[in-house]
Amino acid sequence: MALEEHNIELNEEQIRNGALTMEDGYAHAKALLANNTSRLTALFTFSDFVALGAIRAVQEAKLRIPQDIAIVGYDDIDFAFCLEAPLTTVGVPKWQIGEEVVAMLEKRMIGEACRGYLKLPVELVVRQSS
Repeated sequence: MALEEHNIELNEEQIRNGALTMEDGYAHAKALLANNTSRLTALFTFSDFVALGAIRAVQEAKLRIPQDIAIVGYDDIDFAFCLEAPLTTVGVPKWQIGEEVVAMLEKRMIGEACRGYLKLPVELVVRQSS
């Protein structure tokens, strides 16, 4: 929806699945940068750790963050702000997630029904990587 609002065409080739680690982020970003027919302007990653791998690939490509390409992570790890370009990220309520998951597990253990998903508010933490 955001792409449509800004008249940007969705390029399915720029969507990568299965990036769960820093190494995955590095490999996927490297492939995207190598095969990119239309210049990438931003990367949004599954997690801050995946973003760290993508940052390495972007730096190896001699691109500047955020001047040439913006990077956004997800989960606001403690050292996200310590990078050369502090990482813009989506902050999640980690403590609340833990409490809710434990409550769901307790219900399941005693045979009570519980919802199969958890929806909590998040916050965009804007820093210098975007």
